[in-house]
Amino acid sequence: APVAIHATPEPTTVVEGESAVLTCTATGSPGLHLAWKPKNSATVLNETHVNQSHDSEGRLDLILDNVQAAQHGEVYVCEARTSYPLDAAPARAEFVLDVARNDRTGGSISVSVPPTINSSTSTIYTDFHVPEEVNITVTGYPVPDVTCENLELDPGTEVASQPQGGVMIYRLGIPSIKETHLRRYVCKAENPFGVAILPVEFTLAPSNPEVLSPSQTKYADYYLLKWKTHSGAPLVNATLNIEEYMEDESTGNLYPRAALNKSVTGHRVHTVALGLHELDRMNADVWPSPDAQVTEGSEVNSSPNTFERERTVWHHLTNLSANTEHRLTVTVCNEYACGESKPYLFRTN
Repeated sequence: APVAIHATPEPTTVVEGESAVLTCTATGSPGLHLAWKPKNSATVLNETHVNQSHDSEGRLDLILDNVQAAQHGEVYVCEARTSYPLDAAPARAEFVLDVARNDRTGGSISVSVPPTINSSTSTIYTDFHVPEEVNITVTGYPVPDVTCENLELDPGTEVASQPQGGVMIYRLGIPSIKETHLRRYVCKAENPFGVAILPVEFTLAPSNPEVLSPSQTKYADYYLLKWKTHSGAPLVNATLNIEEYMEDESTGNLYPRAALNKSVTGHRVHTVALGLHELDRMNADVWPSPDAQVTEGSEVNSSPNTFERERTVWHHLTNLSANTEHRLTVTVCNEYACGESKPYLFRTN
């Protein structure tokens, strides 16, 4: 009789720390033989003696003792073959191990949790010769393996028991930033259900500024400009590039003021010496301005030794044209590089 396995393989659920019993039943003759193997392996975990009788039914159990969470998702294969014909292919069936974890009520929870990996920031704005520490948060069950190319991680600390598998915090530490650290790294969290990736980059350049001021003001001669950036090194200066657009009353269209009268008054540039908290009068070619004020924010990634900081800047703009739309870009520089904001539109009444 042709060999056949009579089972509908379904995930076999076992509570972590207990034993799992996988059962395979098959029919076939002559000489029915059953064997258990791990998937993609020739290792025989258990097998029957060849049945030389005319009995065409067979059963074989595979007992796995003290099953651990790391075995969740493992696949075991039952093979059934007969002694004749010799070249006949065996019948196969796959059985998936589903490891569950005891909950606090004494029940069990079935597990199938792909990994996640994240940090409060993936870009670390740093400076030479300073220590850096980044906290990386990982979830998943079984607890994922975590690696960051060419960087050392601590063994990890569980900070919460939920969701299933808990929440793990890993600390990535660099004692002193050097030129070789200024690059993009890839951190991975991996378990049998997938791979999650987190890019981590160390840079000397400041971040592109973000303008936080309101988009409209009723005082043409007084506009409080506010923006923020991140920089590990002290800021040196900021350039404010402002273009004015007046409205054509006949069409409602906006056009550059400079294009109308061929005058440079429609294009203004300020350079502010942020490190000295005073205006660089040599480059402020249009109008004087009060000193810029710089405040340092809290550490972005909540790491105690990081030099990555948020810098918030207030700057007063005066003598702006009334009833005009202004297009502003902010370029902020530290001693290594510069970052430029997206164009920001604001209007004076």
